[in-house]
Parts: sequence; C-alpha cells; structure tokens
Amino acid sequence: MMNLLRAIWIGPSFFNEQAVVDPTLLIPLAYSTAFEAYATEEETRDQIYQFAGFRLVLVALLQEDTDLAQSRLEWLNQQYPDAPITTAAHTLVNNWNGRDSLNSLCTEIAAELNADENPVPPFLNLGLGNPKLTPGDICPTEQEE
Repeated sequence: MMNLLRAIWIGPSFFNEQAVVDPTLLIPLAYSTAFEAYATEEETRDQIYQFAGFRLVLVALLQEDTDLAQSRLEWLNQQYPDAPITTAAHTLVNNWNGRDSLNSLCTEIAAELNADENPVPPFLNLGLGNPKLTPGDICPTEQEE
C-alpha cells in the first residue's frame, strides 16, 4: 500500500472539508492586495473552495465511498457549475474504476485542465515562496515507493 494515500490524501481531508464549510478560515485580513493582479478576494476564496471540493471528491473515492464522492461532486456542481475543476471532478467520478485508475485519470484531468485558458488561477501563488500551482497539482498521481 502506498503511504502517499495516508500522508497526502486522507489526513488533510479534514482541512479540505474545513476550508469548504468554515468561512472564518478565510478572513479578509489574510487576503493581500498583492493578489489583486490575479483575482479578487472572492475569486481567490472560490478557487480555494473548488480545490478543496475536488480533493474531497477524490478522498471519498479513495476511501471507496462513492455516495460521498457523488454528494461532494453535486456540491461542486451546484456552487461552480462552469468551473474547469468541476468538469475535472465529473471526469474523475464518471470514470473511476478503483484505485488502479487513479494515475491514468489524474493524467487525463491534468490534460483537460491544461487545455483550459485559465485552469487554476487565481490559485496561482498563495504564499511567499510557495510554488505556482499547475493542473498537475489538482490531481497528483501516486508514485511507487
């Protein structure tokens, strides 16, 4: 079993869920005017919610809870029906064939997002020294140990 599942997906799922359900985590004081070149505060918050929502869909699938994955996908679809990451979540859920399909699906999703003009902004660089997120970061593949 790959430790990546436990270390990256399962543990932080609590924090992804908190990002979606607890608006106090994203207080206006945490927003910097430096980001305004990329997006407004609301757009940045929405992108964080989308990222967390996608990861929650993925975690539910990895835990073999397709009902939970579907409900999280429905939330994404209600909140952000036209967002590229919602389309990516649909691809994930509709083509999920167990954990063995993760790498190929994440590769497909990264390609879909790369084809979009703005796949991940304004979630570009939310911290000093943090790298720019790319479509491959939305659904990273598991690496063999």
